Amino acid sequence: MSGYRILILDDHHWRDTPGLVLVKAHLEKLLPTSEILITDIHLLKIMAERLHPHAIVVNHLHDGRRNEIFDDIRRRGGVIIVNQPEGRANTIETMRWSTNDWPRELCDLYVCWGTGVEEYLPPDVPRVITGCPRFDFYFLPFSGLVQSREILLARYGLDATRP
Repeated sequence: MSGYRILILDDHHWRDTPGLVLVKAHLEKLLPTSEILITDIHLLKIMAERLHPHAIVVNHLHDGRRNEIFDDIRRRGGVIIVNQPEGRANTIETMRWSTNDWPRELCDLYVCWGTGVEEYLPPDVPRVITGCPRFDFYFLPFSGLVQSREILLARYGLDATRP
């Protein structure tokens, strides 16, 4: 494999997984020779040691223990991309917390939903506005990635008469 190794961390399966699958699918189109994995955020240490990723996509930089791992990855030449999982926070205090109260030197790119978040980011944080990938999964063409119930049952040998 001559591409990159990219690790996408899934913090909340019900909230984040559909959007992260779309991020992975898009990256696979852009970087077809790369290895791109989605994993539970709690497996970060193990996956970082085994994969030696060139890039990590994570939803925040508020956890000191994870930040130590991110710092190691950056010192080895990797990049850390913060992919904000939520829209605009409900209060000014939580907005400042989510956009300012973390070590900015660890963030190579901050991906946010819109200008309502971007305007709170410090000027030295590289950023891009992408919109909300969380809900794109429910509309064409991305909804086509979801298999029908029949295909899913057949794939795993499940009984169609059971709920």
